Amino acid sequence: MKAIDSDIKQRILTAAKSRFSKQGFDGTTVRQICEDAGVNGALISYYFGGKENLFYTLFETFFPIESYEELDRMADNPVDGIKLIVREVTAFKMREPMMTDIIQQEILLNSPRLSRIRDYASPPWQKLREWIVQGMEEGVFRRQSVDNALMSVLGTLLYYRNSSVYWEPLLKGDGGGLEQLIDDLTVFVLGGLMRNTEH
Repeated sequence: MKAIDSDIKQRILTAAKSRFSKQGFDGTTVRQICEDAGVNGALISYYFGGKENLFYTLFETFFPIESYEELDRMADNPVDGIKLIVREVTAFKMREPMMTDIIQQEILLNSPRLSRIRDYASPPWQKLREWIVQGMEEGVFRRQSVDNALMSVLGTLLYYRNSSVYWEPLLKGDGGGLEQLIDDLTVFVLGGLMRNTEH
């Protein structure tokens, strides 16, 4: 691919990510994306085959598919696995807040695109479930409902946002940086799962 083609595609992807995160898929027009990217409207069809394919290309471009596929080889036990999930998901959310917004909007709307999004996003959640089950079977985690434990961890990881206008009056700005956030979330999640919270 020529450098100019790569630059145009990147501009379109960046504009689409911004628009979809603010206005949602249905609230965003091809024209708006093209205006933001400073390109001719025909180029979305030329490079991506339309708005929906452009939407999925965002996941192929900005979602860490390869690193999530490596999860099996990156942790030797369920505690290390949970720590890894907390780290990877939190780092992704901080690195790609617009992609996080897009995913959350699609989930809230129960959109017809969810099954395809699940193909990109489900590997870490499937692995999280496996590590919870393994930890319970090994007696490292408390025996409880796997579904409830899974949804509690998901809620902790997915709901937390670095900033939110609604919650600002309660926040004092002492959250620290990424490493502090990862440490705090790890302690919270493992504290809820483990028999012995010393980890």
